[in-house]
Amino acid sequence: MVSVTDPAGNRVELFHGVTKDRATQSPRGVSRFVTGALGMRHIVLMIPDLEKAKDFYCRVLGFALSDYVIFGPRMGVWFLHCNARHHTIALVHVGPVSALHRMRIEVGGIDDVGYALDRAMATGLPITSSLGRHANDHMFSFYMKSPFGFDVEFGTGGRFIDESWTPNQFIDGDICGHKGLTAEAIKAAAS
Repeated sequence: MVSVTDPAGNRVELFHGVTKDRATQSPRGVSRFVTGALGMRHIVLMIPDLEKAKDFYCRVLGFALSDYVIFGPRMGVWFLHCNARHHTIALVHVGPVSALHRMRIEVGGIDDVGYALDRAMATGLPITSSLGRHANDHMFSFYMKSPFGFDVEFGTGGRFIDESWTPNQFIDGDICGHKGLTAEAIKAAAS
């Protein structure tokens, strides 16, 4: 294993030959995580300089562009892949910010997503985005706030792509849902 630092100061670990001792599943035995040869799902990094970050992840590390969203004269999201998953990393530029925005966990089916939402709401975790489906990768998911301040997206049904994929520009990020929830709506739904 070796680690490097990207232009925004994020530590990136590169490794080969991970040992797998057992199947990956929920500690409660309810959900089956979709990992295997394609790894976890993805992370989204907020970065201050989009061009430097794209150069690092694409030219230096070999990622390729899947899709992108432009939502301002100098703001956007670039979705990058290194395997058949639609994207493994997304780079978000909204200004001079460098932080982990969110990580996504993918499970085997829609019921797993529903059970996770029920458990999150029952424990009082802040639900930051309702159930919805993304336009670019078709993931059906919801978002919750982690104790560390970044969001965790929990979903199923992500799109896979191959070498013939053509990157697309999107205007809207979602087909449906993924609406922010008020504290009152979260409390009402949990009761």
